[in-house]
Amino acid sequence: MTALIAAIAAPEHFKDILLRAKKETAIGGISKSRALIQRMGDHVASDVAEDDVPRLIALLLDIGDELIGPEPAHMIFYRSDEKLMSDLVCDSLRRLKTEQRSDVLSRSIDGGSALVIQECVLHALDQATTSGEATWIGADDLERLKNLWCGRVQELSEQGTFLTRPRLPGTLASWGQWGDAAAPRRWCEAVASTDAGLLELLKQLLQQNVVFGGNGPARQRPRLNPRSLEPYLDTRLCFDRLLQLRDRGAIPPEFQAAAHQFILEYELLAQGKNPDAP
Repeated sequence: MTALIAAIAAPEHFKDILLRAKKETAIGGISKSRALIQRMGDHVASDVAEDDVPRLIALLLDIGDELIGPEPAHMIFYRSDEKLMSDLVCDSLRRLKTEQRSDVLSRSIDGGSALVIQECVLHALDQATTSGEATWIGADDLERLKNLWCGRVQELSEQGTFLTRPRLPGTLASWGQWGDAAAPRRWCEAVASTDAGLLELLKQLLQQNVVFGGNGPARQRPRLNPRSLEPYLDTRLCFDRLLQLRDRGAIPPEFQAAAHQFILEYELLAQGKNPDAP
């Protein structure tokens, strides 16, 4: 931990330590990078040099998304990787003067690529401000940061890798909520204009809900509710296209789970049934 804290002053070295640690497994089956982030939370209040606090925030808001891993189904009380890093950013903000926080976040969002961690931090600040439990930054500054984040999303959405970013459903939802409500739909429709794009998009939007039942172990249940996609796509058109692809045997194996789940839930809804029912 001492080496990681010292590496904050050398950003590329700090990034290298965490990205290499992401490939290793720590005690308990979690990634070593997650373990390091957890331990960093115990040190940020006193052991990180004052000049390094803005650097730490900027680093987490730049590479944090690359450290996000799958959520294990067997852990009941599990704090997601993005929540873990968001909490570390917020704890770091406590070290800054109130008038510094907005500028540090602004520079970090503008120069960073970790859209999920940035989004999670903004939601945390929004909740704290709305509830009155804390005033991290002014309401006007918070709105400006949301607009800046939306601009960053728009910019990165033009890259081919945007489609494979983690936690895509949440990013699309916040993009539409905080910015141009039509922007996520335009992006999704452009991606889904080809069959290959539609299949890849549905694969990325497929979610795994953790289900607890009886005395057995927790299990993951796939979900892809067409109603949740209505803000972004013509779901009837998607359904028809998927049926045609399925009938032609034109859905590659890696996309069949998402396509099947969409078709299944669309048909259940059309029959007036609840896809959440056992």
